[in-house]
Amino acid sequence: MFPVKISQAGMTENLSGIALAVLLWTCTGSSGQPDSKGEQQQIGQQQEQERESGSRRKLEAIQGQQLIEPTEPLQIAAASNRPTTIEKKPVLTVQENDSEMDFTSISENKTGSIHLHEIWDGILQKYVSETGRVDYAGIKKDRSTLDKYLEQLRGNPLQESWTKPQQLAYWINAYNAFTVDLIIRNYPLQTIMDLHKPWDQKFIQLGDKSYSLNEIEHEIVRPTFKDARVHFAFVCAAVSCPKLLNQAYMPKTVDQQLDAQTRYFLNTSGKNQLSTKLVKISKLFDWYGEDFTSQGTLIEFLNKYSKQEISAGAKVEFLEYDWKLNE
Repeated sequence: MFPVKISQAGMTENLSGIALAVLLWTCTGSSGQPDSKGEQQQIGQQQEQERESGSRRKLEAIQGQQLIEPTEPLQIAAASNRPTTIEKKPVLTVQENDSEMDFTSISENKTGSIHLHEIWDGILQKYVSETGRVDYAGIKKDRSTLDKYLEQLRGNPLQESWTKPQQLAYWINAYNAFTVDLIIRNYPLQTIMDLHKPWDQKFIQLGDKSYSLNEIEHEIVRPTFKDARVHFAFVCAAVSCPKLLNQAYMPKTVDQQLDAQTRYFLNTSGKNQLSTKLVKISKLFDWYGEDFTSQGTLIEFLNKYSKQEISAGAKVEFLEYDWKLNE
């Protein structure tokens, strides 16, 4: 119930009623009755109009008081209580990669485009020497950083739309990073050969597919790219292996990097011994001989990268492989 206050409109109504009563008394006498039927009807209509007008003014007065002086406080909902759902859409950024425009979301850009291999490059520069010696103990302590790169690889499986250099750099970096991962998960150890079939384990997850090291090297990279130089990029964590390059392979530079790796490996005396008439070379040239002779003889391939001129009729011997860990 709202309380009703007497307003000025109510007082006016009461005074009007009194004035009307006086007028009637004057016209009809003390009995208050009209002299004729016509006058009675006229006075009745006037009274009815006065009553309607008074009721209307009273109602307006009451409504006016309610609007101005409510007896209960108004409840105003705070804006913070209003349910709000804002759908956040990924913001796209544009990066230039290998003369192509690479569209990546902000979330991916925290770790950089997959084709930049920034995390892996940082690990290699920090924990791998110029000669390819690897600080496996240091990488194991910094395990979370390696995990970030492996997760980036898993979340960005190879796409057919990628250029050939992008694909090749991706496979080489993935192969080497997962090889390092295999070592530190079992570190310390003397040699990778202590592990059970290390190259046949399908422990590499890329997208929704699982791979082994052998599958990447022999079922994907070798038949797809037909480039013998990849044998000097893949590492097997052993002393006699090609060195682990202390920088990531990049799409823009992968061809030059493969050339440099091949020259370095072939002309390193601990890996190969070259002379004009006798060459003692790595077992790699024996195991994958068909790759090195697909476009000529083995000697012709060696002469392409060797500082030492080798005779076409030179004797070829293969050195024993040292499987000790390359640390």
